[in-house]
Amino acid sequence: MTLIMKSAPFAAETKIDGSETEIWRIAILVLAIMPAFHMVATWDADGNLTWYAHILRVFSLPVILLEIFLLIFSYVKGWRPWEQFKSIPKIIQIAAYIFLGVGFVSSIQSGNLLVLSLLNFFKSIMQILFLSAMTYIITNSPKFNLLKWHSFITLGACAYVALMVLFCLIIPNPDTFRWVERIPSATNIRQIGNVIGILAIVPVVLLYTVRERIYWPFIVAANITLLAFLMWSGTRGGLVGYFIAIAMISLFAWKLLNRRIITTMLLSWLASVGIALAMPIPAEGFGLIRVQESMKAEDVTSGRLAVWNSTIEAIKDAPLIGHGSGTFRANMSRTKGYHYNHPHNFILQFIYDWGFLGGGIAAIFVMLFGLKLLLLPSATIVPKATAIGAFSAITSVALIDGTLFYPLPMIIALALIAPALAEKASRDNQLT
Repeated sequence: MTLIMKSAPFAAETKIDGSETEIWRIAILVLAIMPAFHMVATWDADGNLTWYAHILRVFSLPVILLEIFLLIFSYVKGWRPWEQFKSIPKIIQIAAYIFLGVGFVSSIQSGNLLVLSLLNFFKSIMQILFLSAMTYIITNSPKFNLLKWHSFITLGACAYVALMVLFCLIIPNPDTFRWVERIPSATNIRQIGNVIGILAIVPVVLLYTVRERIYWPFIVAANITLLAFLMWSGTRGGLVGYFIAIAMISLFAWKLLNRRIITTMLLSWLASVGIALAMPIPAEGFGLIRVQESMKAEDVTSGRLAVWNSTIEAIKDAPLIGHGSGTFRANMSRTKGYHYNHPHNFILQFIYDWGFLGGGIAAIFVMLFGLKLLLLPSATIVPKATAIGAFSAITSVALIDGTLFYPLPMIIALALIAPALAEKASRDNQLT
């Protein structure tokens, strides 16, 4: 069974190492299995995390391992990030140098957290390199197929959820299991929900692009499955990001909208709600009822305001270059008693890590990147609409959570953005 249909490639007719190659297929296979691989690698059914399992989850090491493989693979196939860097405007290059310098210095001055800070800083740089590498891979794949790209991501997402359901069904002691913190592949169910929220965008994109009726039942089933699990997880941020993404995709791909798509999406949403409500809730903090009750709670931010205020106070201690990447948990645990890996707001995270100098540059880069996507000329509608939807999803959630702290949600979003950038690069190559 597959969701692969015919689609005209938009990559330039280029060759690598003297022969045509389908290097994009390797990339999408690795990307598709990444969530499930993360799940299996962190599988720990009894919930009593060993130090080894804890490190795997907190630092997302299985994901980083596959990401490093993709970067090495891209380099072997001819990707040269330095050449791409030299092609961007000089003012952006200078800002990038300043950011790199500030990030390195802030890590150096983090004291006994030096190694941790440097590793987290490198993790951030890796995401920029990953987008560059995927854009190169797609641009230099003569027979790149966007539908296959999205289809494999969808299949990988369904495999991820299937493994998670299996895990939940075979837990030996469900009554004492710490459900919110111990489901594999993340540090808590909210992080998992945010990942599912971004992945759930892709079946909707397929609804916009697939016209053959024979494939629609599979696409609709994937759409319902992912969204129902997202609702069951009780993740408000993931739901907000999902619906913002769908709104943006619909706005930029409105020419593709028709009655069948609208009806199918509405019925899928209703089915997802019904399934989510019917699924047993294993503990407090799960389900749509939790989402509803949290919105009526006295503190609808679930303690975020207190964390944000404490973060602002901590920023005042190092306003110029910050405290260093990845030091938030250790520092705030010692001074405020918070045991969070991030401040649940990416702007505050940037400024805490790299101060107003480095963090300000990072925030401006994110803003300019979003503007670039909005202004991106597109010969076809779907790549640009998908890119804007993915960007909107991850940044909107990142304002209230840590989606720009963990690699997996960023990798998924960037994998959905890369085809739009590759399309423009291919067109520019053809013009020159």
